[in-house]
Amino acid sequence: ARVGPPGADMAGFPPAPFPPPSADELPAAGGFPFFDETGAASTSNFQGPPRGGATGSGYSPMPGSGYGPPGSQDGTNHTLIVPAGGRSYDGLPYGGMPYSQDDGPSYPGRMDKYRERAEPLLQRWLFSRRLVYVLLTVAVVAIVGVITWWVTDGQFVTVPQVRAEAASTAQAELQNLGFTVKLGPGQHNNQVAQGGVIRTDPAFGTSVKRGSLITIIESAGPVMIGVPQVTGLSQAAAVAQLKKEGLTVGAITTTASATIPAGEVISTTPVAGTVWPQPKPVQIAVSAGPPLPNFVGQQFGAAQGMAQSGGYQLNQQNISSTQPTGTIVSQSPAAGTPISKGEVVNVQVSSGPPMVAIPNVQGLNVNQATAILQQAGFQVAVSQGPFTGKTVQSFSPTGSAPKGSTITLTLNFAFP
Repeated sequence: ARVGPPGADMAGFPPAPFPPPSADELPAAGGFPFFDETGAASTSNFQGPPRGGATGSGYSPMPGSGYGPPGSQDGTNHTLIVPAGGRSYDGLPYGGMPYSQDDGPSYPGRMDKYRERAEPLLQRWLFSRRLVYVLLTVAVVAIVGVITWWVTDGQFVTVPQVRAEAASTAQAELQNLGFTVKLGPGQHNNQVAQGGVIRTDPAFGTSVKRGSLITIIESAGPVMIGVPQVTGLSQAAAVAQLKKEGLTVGAITTTASATIPAGEVISTTPVAGTVWPQPKPVQIAVSAGPPLPNFVGQQFGAAQGMAQSGGYQLNQQNISSTQPTGTIVSQSPAAGTPISKGEVVNVQVSSGPPMVAIPNVQGLNVNQATAILQQAGFQVAVSQGPFTGKTVQSFSPTGSAPKGSTITLTLNFAFP
């Protein structure tokens, strides 16, 4: 607080002209407390400067000389309590009178704060330092994040899985990821078709830096091996030889051969000398010995002798047939089938045609008799002379005969 005697300037402040306040700017009587030397508050004697701009000559609680001290009948001094800030919270000096222009503190008062608060929030943010600080903070965090990502992961790329893809396709895919690509020497591979990718260097799934060199190893197709000559070898020896060369052994079949003994290799597929893919199987044909002869149409006795010389047996089954009695009409297995010693061949042997009763056609017209005999299963022959008629005089044989036999008709004699 500052205390000064009437008529003296406060703390050496030089007197300064101050325009008279208007009627609205004057505080009401008793609106501001003054304190006397005893500490008692008094507001009744403060009237402010005379209206009309008269200048006081006594004590003034504010800088300048525009105000006089409160009137006092006993001549005592009064004390004005002034905060260290020099003014009230409404921006006016204590005592209720405003400062003149350029007279008083330079910082804003409460009304200025009210005006600041009345401004839109977005406007205060856009034109404040806080926005700059926030943007700088975000930029720093983003830069640090990008640098961290680049150092830890951003500069690395995983080599994709391109196995079995066409080399040209794989090369384009790797180049699109930022790699430098070159084709290495081709290699034979039994799993990847020719022109496909076998592997890469670095390998699939490896994490490498962007722009690294990736070498593609392209398939030159399966491994090719020449088929060895195994004809004449036993089946076991031929299989072992093929496996030794690295080839795959396929199906083994047996084939009858009149020249190559049973159990020996007749041929291979493909033939010997062929350059063959390693994973493709090589088939082997093994001799089953001489083929089974064709017994159909032969007499059973002759066929039985051939079977005994070949080391196998014939099993006779008699059936009725138009073939002569004792004729072999069918066999199983069929002719040409490989046959081994001890096997049994079933043959069907004709026991002759069945016996059929011959119809009596004597006295019938020749045409009528022929029809009846054919319907019974016989063949018909007519014996005619120069003077024969149309009536059957006799027929031969009579009684019964094998079905399919021929019946001869003799016609009657007719005079010219």
